[in-house]
Amino acid sequence: MKINFIVPGLYKSGGMRAIYEISNGLAKKGYQVKIYYPVVPLNSFRGEYNWNSLKNYYWDIKMYNYNKKNIEYFKSGVFEIVKIPFISDYFIEDADFAIATAWQTVSSVNDLSNRKGKKIYYIQDYETWREV
Repeated sequence: MKINFIVPGLYKSGGMRAIYEISNGLAKKGYQVKIYYPVVPLNSFRGEYNWNSLKNYYWDIKMYNYNKKNIEYFKSGVFEIVKIPFISDYFIEDADFAIATAWQTVSSVNDLSNRKGKKIYYIQDYETWREV
């Protein structure tokens, strides 16, 4: 069985750690697990890509370099972490499940074709403090 987790970016956080632990457990049980993250992280407050300004462009480069360090931090060897330009059918492999892991990824995962898997929203917290 193939499972794709879609994350808004790679961060050192408790929520991301939980996703890595779940991915490790599933992969060790024989599931094919991939975690996809966009090179340009999704904006934490609007849930969209930060394409709009030069300031955001430099922030995205900084976050991308930070993300490279996080990959090494959470590297397990039993599941794959895949860097993609943005969340799209073109960059995500077909699977049995496509799991949105944060509210920023829900819309993008919902827009994926059904070939990318049954769509699931894995809610770890009730984040009303980020409402816009």
